[in-house]
Formats: sequence, structure tokens, C-alpha cells
Amino acid sequence: MKQKKIQKKTKKIKQNEAPSARAEWLYMADAGVSLRCLYELLRKEEWNAELWEEADVLEIMLPGAGAIDMEYLEEEQWEEALFAQIRKHQTEKVYTVTFAEEDYGQVQEVMKYLTEQAGGLFCRDTEDFFPQIRGR
Repeated sequence: MKQKKIQKKTKKIKQNEAPSARAEWLYMADAGVSLRCLYELLRKEEWNAELWEEADVLEIMLPGAGAIDMEYLEEEQWEEALFAQIRKHQTEKVYTVTFAEEDYGQVQEVMKYLTEQAGGLFCRDTEDFFPQIRGR
């Protein structure tokens, strides 16, 4: 009987929790960097990731149940400021990157690893595209 009461209280608390804020970032990459390429790099280091090629989506699971979602951003959706950043950094592809703000520390590790292995840069989706995380 006590076990059922504890489970009900736990469920109720979880249902009342506010959803965590989502961070919106961008990954600017070279032409040859696909989600498949990123997925293979992550698998090599035993990161837990899932790739949905038909949808151009990569999900990277984080310890503690968080996740990073990466999705290809079609060129038709780029704004002029983004075009300018792409030219400035000599990249050709853009992926949107979303995750829970509270997971930023763990996400930063993944971003650093990917930029060190595949190049490009991650930047916050803001007017000035800062902060930025770069690799090589």
C-alpha cells in the first residue's frame, strides 16, 4: 500500500514540473560533413546516438536522460545574417542543434569533440552568433 502512494506522489510531482528551457544553437559545417559522418564519429567513441537519414535528424543521448537533436537546415531557411556567417567561416552546411539548457555542460563536451573531429563551429542562434565553440 505504501509503495503505491509513493509512486502516485512521484508521478504527480513529475507532471507538475515545468518543462526545461530549450537552447537553440547552430552547427556550421563543411560541405562533406553529413549527419551520417557525425553519427559515425560518435559511434567510434561509443556515444549513444540515433540517426534518421530520411528525416535528416541525429539524436545524441546524454547521461541522465537528456539529448541533443541535430537537424539539417535547408538553404531556403537561411537568413541574410546566417549567409554572412557561413561566408565568414567558409562553411557550407547548417544544422540546427537543440537541447535542454540544463544539459549545456555535457553538450559542450559533444560539441568540442565534433568540431575537433569534423571541423566547423557551433554557435548560439542569436543575432551575433555567440558564444561559439570551435575545434581545429
